[in-house]
Amino acid sequence: MINNNEPITFFEITGQKLLLNLDLKDIAISYGSACSSGTTTESQILLETKMPVDEAKNTVRISIGKIHTLEDVKYVVNTISEIINTK
Repeated sequence: MINNNEPITFFEITGQKLLLNLDLKDIAISYGSACSSGTTTESQILLETKMPVDEAKNTVRISIGKIHTLEDVKYVVNTISEIINTK
């Protein structure tokens, strides 16, 4: 199983747009640094690791825990695929 908090970069869509579209589907993910929740800017932590700004803007954090089922994960993956394919 992946760790609890996984950063994932989607080159097809910005992190903010993905976050907003998933929110409309009742899926909560994070954008920006964990220590600055609610931010509308890319993660300073990722920028400090020398990640290019364009990649940092397309990176979100997805958390998976014991409360999530395989069906939950499949729903998120399928929803992300639909969002990316309609952009």
